[in-house]
Amino acid sequence: MIIVSIGTTLPEKVTCVMAVRKGQTDLAMGNDNGSCLFNAGAVFGVVGLESPMGVDGALTRPLAYIGILAITLEPISRTFGKTVSRLEGGLLLDSYARFLVLSSILATKG
Repeated sequence: MIIVSIGTTLPEKVTCVMAVRKGQTDLAMGNDNGSCLFNAGAVFGVVGLESPMGVDGALTRPLAYIGILAITLEPISRTFGKTVSRLEGGLLLDSYARFLVLSSILATKG
């Protein structure tokens, strides 16, 4: 899932960087949130179609994380001149690293 998400979101990240360089931060936030939520929904939807049995537990944690992250990013992007501070960026990266570690641990137990 991580490889698929990198491959599908990398072009979106390039678009976001170009939008930020041109000063269009709203476009970058909308593009980023929209593409990530769509990609997550599409990937999880395909997984659900392929293996409808036992998917609920596997999808609950990533979907909850994505939802919480999207809700968290909106206020962060609207404060301090519409920039993400180093501290906020570090906390977001830390939360993602913790999510990956937790997911890996739970995947190896199952």
